[in-house]
Amino acid sequence: LIQILDDLVLVFGDEPMSMERFLEVFDIGLEQLEFVMIPQTLDQVSIGTMDLAKVDNKQHVYLVGMNDGTMPQPVTASSLITDEEKKYFEQQANVELSPTSDILQMDEAFVCYVAMTRAKGNVTFSY
Repeated sequence: LIQILDDLVLVFGDEPMSMERFLEVFDIGLEQLEFVMIPQTLDQVSIGTMDLAKVDNKQHVYLVGMNDGTMPQPVTASSLITDEEKKYFEQQANVELSPTSDILQMDEAFVCYVAMTRAKGNVTFSY
């Protein structure tokens, strides 16, 4: 696009031009452009959270924010019902509630494991 504008200045210089004429010439310039896109599968960067990112078959995986105590992310109990109460309801009343903290912590560790082991090439840790 910049090249089209540069060419317009080169050809027309400081000559006044109506908006209609400008759009007509600019449109002709756009028609002459050829766009070449790199296929996404060859050169692509994907950014996402570890639990949602698809890291399979990636040449390089960059893990950002790998500070001590953040990976795997510690799970804090934020539920009104404690883990012990959840286990009680599951055993006594056969009622399955949300996962307990230990299950969530295992899930978090598994997400870290997947992110660290799925690269075909390199894994880079950044803090």
